[in-house]
Amino acid sequence: MGTKHRKPNNSRREEEKANRVFKNICIVLVVLAILFIAIALVI
Repeated sequence: MGTKHRKPNNSRREEEKANRVFKNICIVLVVLAILFIAIALVI
């Protein structure tokens, strides 16, 4: 709704937060994939 009236600082901060969350999710997925592969190799 209020995307046009947003301050640039706020949008930049929100972008940084989104990037951080995205990176965290990627790291978690990679770690889970490695664990999954390790478990598969052991079994």
